[in-house]
Amino acid sequence: MPFQFRRLIRLLLKSVFATRGTDARLTPKRILVLLFLAPVYMVMLLINWVCLGLDEVLFRGYRSQKIDRPLFVVGAPRTGSTLLHRLLAGDDQFTSMRTWEILHAPSIIQKRFWTGVGRLDRLVGSPFGRLILAFERVRLKEFNKMHKIGHFEYEEDDPILLNLFASAFQALVLPFEEDVRPLVFFDEQMPPEDKKKIMAFYRKCVQRHLYVFGREKIFLSKNPVFSFKVDALNETFPDSRIVCIVRTPMETVPSAFSYMTYFYDAFCSRRADSPSSAFIHELLSRWYRYPTDKVGRMPQGRGVILKYAELVSDPEEAVLKCLDRLGYSAGDATRSMLKTEKDRARNFQSKHAYSFEATGLTPEQVAEQYADIIEQFGF
Repeated sequence: MPFQFRRLIRLLLKSVFATRGTDARLTPKRILVLLFLAPVYMVMLLINWVCLGLDEVLFRGYRSQKIDRPLFVVGAPRTGSTLLHRLLAGDDQFTSMRTWEILHAPSIIQKRFWTGVGRLDRLVGSPFGRLILAFERVRLKEFNKMHKIGHFEYEEDDPILLNLFASAFQALVLPFEEDVRPLVFFDEQMPPEDKKKIMAFYRKCVQRHLYVFGREKIFLSKNPVFSFKVDALNETFPDSRIVCIVRTPMETVPSAFSYMTYFYDAFCSRRADSPSSAFIHELLSRWYRYPTDKVGRMPQGRGVILKYAELVSDPEEAVLKCLDRLGYSAGDATRSMLKTEKDRARNFQSKHAYSFEATGLTPEQVAEQYADIIEQFGF
């Protein structure tokens, strides 16, 4: 099992004995977070790995599952990647992971168990499903202003790597920069042997998903953190396609900074001079430059760079153009759905409130730091 035991032990020890000067300082809130998340995570690991082991006995056929032309959506947070993901997921030729599968069902046996529970629930009027949705409406009301999330929504599947303790999302709970950098800047900083094992596990997760939810379908994934895995994706899935979506830094930087600090504040106790702020700004800067450079160099028909403004002004044209350039075709149902989305996108207004002041930068400073990006993409 390619689990990152050393990283787990090191970060747990740091969370107790080396928090000075970090956002992981042991305030009462932070102690409660650790006391709750640590046992929950350990129980999740135990259940998931027992079930993953059973897959190797009961469903060995998944190993021969073909992964044909998988499509990955990358780009910085708050650039419209979620909108693009969900528009593409509306096309029946694609299949994508939902939150419940990512967190609770990495194995085939768990997927079949929970889909069975779902069928039974619907037969009796969906009381279980309605309870979950009601809970989410209350508990996720504020967060949904930034990003609609829920157990039954399509979502970023990088957290499935939590089963290896190798997800970039760990940085939000365990903000020890030197330890999380390899998880974030994966292509450049993850040791080759670890990189190979992590991507092999992810490939098996994709095979398991296709084995259950559509053996002839095309796998679709959206992950901003995969922006730093472009080389790894191309090595693991040689016929993959990648769409990198870009939006003007004048909108993305304050919105993404607000989005990311929301998570840090949920799990940590950030100081006024929080070290995470500098790391977020570094991330945002590299989020523009690394994936656009890598995807821009991919062979024709393998990579596309899409502007957010094009997507929201005419989602039908933008999505159809992407599919065509990447060698996919769109059916009549998809074209009809995109026509409906055209008016909805034009009338959409985000409820996410954010400001430049919170970033510590002025609009002029952002314009200066991203002058090359603004010029390159005509922002």
